[in-house]
Amino acid sequence: MSKQMILDSLPLIALFSFFLFKGQILGLFLGFKNVSPEKMQKLQVLRGGKVIDVRTEGEYFSGHLSSAMNIPLGTVKEAVLAKNISKDTPLYIICASGNRSTWASVSLRLAGYKNVYNVSGGMMRARNLPTT
Repeated sequence: MSKQMILDSLPLIALFSFFLFKGQILGLFLGFKNVSPEKMQKLQVLRGGKVIDVRTEGEYFSGHLSSAMNIPLGTVKEAVLAKNISKDTPLYIICASGNRSTWASVSLRLAGYKNVYNVSGGMMRARNLPTT
């Protein structure tokens, strides 16, 4: 592979890397943390907080973490603000795979919430946690 081919492919590699690691990259810049479902469960026991499932109502009722409340992604910022949840409360954000929870985490950090945790891999990785 020539040096020019490598240089020409760098923008594509950077774009691919961003989409592959967007949760980690956005978390680094915006101040939310990415945690596994198991780590989220331990943190919730130690620090309390709220688990927010940002999937659709239908997805939520097909099976969700027993401690989770459903607030779909499109309304998450407004709904959390309306519930008067303290901006210091730990918020553990989960979805199906980690994509929507990343964007919900971005939205909540930009709204001033300080302790936002994106649950990496979402419900796909949380299969061994207690669900309803």
